[in-house]
Amino acid sequence: MVYNFLNCTDSEISGVIRCNDSLIDLREGKIDGNSKLDLVVEAHGGRVVGSRRFKDAELNMFQIMKDRNGKTAKVAILHEELFFSSFNQMFHLGRFDTKNFKMVYDDYPNARIFKLLPASERVK
Repeated sequence: MVYNFLNCTDSEISGVIRCNDSLIDLREGKIDGNSKLDLVVEAHGGRVVGSRRFKDAELNMFQIMKDRNGKTAKVAILHEELFFSSFNQMFHLGRFDTKNFKMVYDDYPNARIFKLLPASERVK
């Protein structure tokens, strides 16, 4: 499983971007007019700010990862298994179980360190 990073630019149409010579419609989950995406997620500074699911079960997730100031972005298409992996959820999307984990260092996108809480400190 890999992040398939894309080179993207805005288009003149709101909600549509051009990546690697293909038009990506983020409103409908289409690539070059074909339904290819199951989910589009946008994160700023390692926190999800928006997402949209589509009814097609293509298992392709489209992930936009912007830095803390919302300017520099990495864009990737990834398989559903990688999208739902602990690494992706915790590192890129900032989603983790606060009953069991504590973020002890956050320098996204360079590094994030989590501590697995001992049983005595976990919230029940």
